[in-house]
Amino acid sequence: MAAGYLYWGQNGGNINLQYQLINGNSDSWVHAASAYKSKYRLSVSSTAGGTAQIQGGGATGNYDYNAVVTIVATPASGYRFSHWSGDPVADAGSATTTVSMNAGNRSVTANFIKTWNISVSASPAAGGSVSGGGTYDNGATVTVNAIPAAGYRFDRWTEGTVTVSTNPGYTFTASADRTLVAEFVRQYTVSVIAVPPSGGSVSGGGVYDEGAAVTVSAVPNSPDYGFTGWYESNTLVSAAPDYVFTITADRVLEARFVDIIPPVISLNGSPQVSVECGDAWVEPGWTASDNIDGDLTAQVSVTDPVNSSVPGIYTIVYSVSDAAGNSSSVSREVTVQDTLAPVVAVPGPNPLYHKVFRPLTLPSGSAADQCEGILPVLVQGTVDPNVVGVYYLTYQATDSANNTGQYFLTVEVVADVPPVITLNGPMALILDCGTGYSEPGWHVQDEEDGDLSGSVTVNGTPPAGPLGPGEWTVTYTVTDSAGNTVSAQRTVTVQQNCTLTVTAVGETALTAPPGGSVTFAVAASGAVGDPVYQWEKFRPAKTWEVIPGEIQSELILSDLQYEDAGEYRCVVSDLVTTVESPVFTLTVDSGLSLAGALGIALLVGVLAVLGHRKAMVKLS
Repeated sequence: MAAGYLYWGQNGGNINLQYQLINGNSDSWVHAASAYKSKYRLSVSSTAGGTAQIQGGGATGNYDYNAVVTIVATPASGYRFSHWSGDPVADAGSATTTVSMNAGNRSVTANFIKTWNISVSASPAAGGSVSGGGTYDNGATVTVNAIPAAGYRFDRWTEGTVTVSTNPGYTFTASADRTLVAEFVRQYTVSVIAVPPSGGSVSGGGVYDEGAAVTVSAVPNSPDYGFTGWYESNTLVSAAPDYVFTITADRVLEARFVDIIPPVISLNGSPQVSVECGDAWVEPGWTASDNIDGDLTAQVSVTDPVNSSVPGIYTIVYSVSDAAGNSSSVSREVTVQDTLAPVVAVPGPNPLYHKVFRPLTLPSGSAADQCEGILPVLVQGTVDPNVVGVYYLTYQATDSANNTGQYFLTVEVVADVPPVITLNGPMALILDCGTGYSEPGWHVQDEEDGDLSGSVTVNGTPPAGPLGPGEWTVTYTVTDSAGNTVSAQRTVTVQQNCTLTVTAVGETALTAPPGGSVTFAVAASGAVGDPVYQWEKFRPAKTWEVIPGEIQSELILSDLQYEDAGEYRCVVSDLVTTVESPVFTLTVDSGLSLAGALGIALLVGVLAVLGHRKAMVKLS
């Protein structure tokens, strides 16, 4: 062997390094025990579920000291690499890692875990979303979740034809491959509405599974309403209050109720009335109300055929309808009747005086009927103008209803005709309160004596000056030269419309202490002439008693005593009338307790004994 070469030899399981040093002419073997290197064995194995090997091939190999060897674990289908066990490796959790050959032989094992595939899906696909699918270790806890989409609800998890859970969150232990389906059910909303809301109540609305049988019900709230049907988009879908259908879509249903009670018309006055022919027919009126719409008086339609100028029986019809179309009507029977007789008038005086032997032309009568107007007049009776005497004539008119009107005229045929008094102005004179009477005058004409106006005697004339309410009869009398005496009368009426009023000035109820003072006052307006005042006090005998000297518009009461308490009034008079004022009330009150009042009384008594004529106690 040449000098410097190494010799490698094996001694048993060890590899010894020896070298032979060649010196000069002879060979020399030197055993160097401290200068050698060893080779180490690496063994790779695996558990079920995969394979393990040294990169490059093989499960075992010999490697120099400090060599770094790459090892690879490959899982079989349905498994996954878990970790390396045995001697240390660089990364026990990595399927590909390294082993350092620095400490003798090495042995490592690749460990595998069984896995299961969990598949999840939704049925129908639009029904919702699912999660939790994937690959899981054997024995792992798995939770799959199902979330329904809008308009759907989760029903169950199925595997094949088997229901495995009804919870949307399904938890189980992985022990096999699984194909899970989240079953969703389509749902629809049924909305029910009462129209109008006050008309009734509805039920049955809600969310239903597709294909479910749905019953919606409608019940009127009161007898005032009736159910007319179920409507959808203004289309009648059922006339029955209980509507049953199979749900296939969202639905909005209206239960329509209507007012079924007609309005009520009430007539003012009687439903049967009578009116006199020729009088104006005045409608008494009516009211109308509805249980839902309220006051319908203004909506009433009236058919009024009444003609008060023509006797007969007329029917007035009053009609009204409410907003729901319910209508009602009532009627009033009006009888136009002719019960008044014609009014017969004959101009001129009555009695009518006529001088004997002179031609006589009787006055023509006229008749006016309120219903038929002007009617002809018939005269019954005769007058012989050549024979002195008293004759009676009847002027008569009859209308179509056989009402007869008459006027009786007395004609006196005399040797000498009495004078005729003609009054100026109205025979009945009406005056306002406070107005004075002014005589309108008269005229008297006598056939023989001529004008006798200056010979008239007047009695009963109202007093001069402003007049108060009342009535007077003025009588005018005259006698001609033949001794014929005639008279005429005029009535004078003064109305109850006097303008004098009396009001209180200030408070009408006052309270003052003994020794104090109060003032009551009145104001008079509308007096005819100057008003006259007289104050009175109401006495226990329940009579009003005049207070002497108190004749002003103010009543001042001073140095009050308890007996001054009571009621007062002022009687005010003018030239034509008298008016009483409101009643004034005075309360005399010391404001002290009974003991205090007794003490004051005692003090007053003591002062009186000492010679005081009057003791006044000022009360604070």
